[in-house]
Amino acid sequence: MTEADMRCIRKLGEDRYEVRLHVGRDSATGKVRQVSRISHGGLRAAQKLRSRLETEIADGEHGGTNGTLGLLFDRWNDHRASLGRSEVTIYNSRRRIDRDIRPALGSMPLDKLTTAHIEGFYDSLRDAAKRWSAMLNIHRDLTGALTYGRKLGWMKSNIMEFLTVPEEVEREKTVPEVDEVKHLISAAGRSCRDAHATEMIAVAALTGMRSGELCALRFSAVDVTTGVFTVRSSVWEIGSHKARNYAWGTKLPKSNKTRAFMAPSLAVDIVRHRWQTLVESARLMEVPIPEDAYVWSRDPLGQTPIMPRSVTNMFAKLKAREGVNSRFHDLRGFAGTEMMANGVNLRTIADRMGHSDPSITARLYTKVGARSDTEAAEIMTNIFGSIPELTW
Repeated sequence: MTEADMRCIRKLGEDRYEVRLHVGRDSATGKVRQVSRISHGGLRAAQKLRSRLETEIADGEHGGTNGTLGLLFDRWNDHRASLGRSEVTIYNSRRRIDRDIRPALGSMPLDKLTTAHIEGFYDSLRDAAKRWSAMLNIHRDLTGALTYGRKLGWMKSNIMEFLTVPEEVEREKTVPEVDEVKHLISAAGRSCRDAHATEMIAVAALTGMRSGELCALRFSAVDVTTGVFTVRSSVWEIGSHKARNYAWGTKLPKSNKTRAFMAPSLAVDIVRHRWQTLVESARLMEVPIPEDAYVWSRDPLGQTPIMPRSVTNMFAKLKAREGVNSRFHDLRGFAGTEMMANGVNLRTIADRMGHSDPSITARLYTKVGARSDTEAAEIMTNIFGSIPELTW
């Protein structure tokens, strides 16, 4: 054997040789990577096998990685965090991965992962009656991570290119009717321990603001003279106090831009009432009114906002007590539906709701009108009429 043969060919027995060649370092783990094959045709056959493997290595056929899908997910989310993706986005992604994907596929080596593995995983999610929206988010996590892995050179191809989004299962619409929303507002005023519940339900139904946007609303963002609300931010929260990883903060609204709209007069009256309450609290405590106080806060001076989870939990208890099959987010759908049914044009509704594209509004609601932003405020003002729980 030549010196080159002696470095990579080892005799195992009569006419039986092992050919082992160095491929390089694993791009994911950093470990040395080798390829090994057994030849049964004697030395001559082993030398031919070595030549063939050298050609394959030069062509990149044995690059790959021994890194796992779980390792790729960790690197992918670290990369997204370094790009400034929101804490909520990263937290929810890691949570889905750890709960749903990692137990099933996390230990799978990337060079052995196939479309059959992914399709089998999707079938198991369907068998477990996983909601379509949850499956869609899982599909997006897999697509994003494997696309990133391809860019890193950890994989020769992205198998997600050959897979489609899991089929959507139509969810029954639960947009409440006017009488149902009025009943919820009145019931909240009678039975909720949270004094802000009535007001937040009413403003959500009147304006279509998301719960995080309501929580982040400050008095400085409301012009009670003109009736204009400016939505500048949204409150987010992650983790739990029990796990000691709880955190909260504010970020831009979902569309990543601020928006301003003419609010119904009842919504303006609610904010005016909250301001009067804040002024009275500051007077009794003999302290100045804080700058940029939050409209809804358990702090008498409005220095910290009510959290979205508190709003969601409050509404869940209320709807269970009153036998209503709606979520707090469905109040947003109520606002959009009522504006559409009363002839407000699609562009105006999209702007008021904070949809980045009117086509989103068109998919959610069906009737299209031509009324303006000011008329939209008047329409929403007249929907409820007089509500005793919101009369001061």
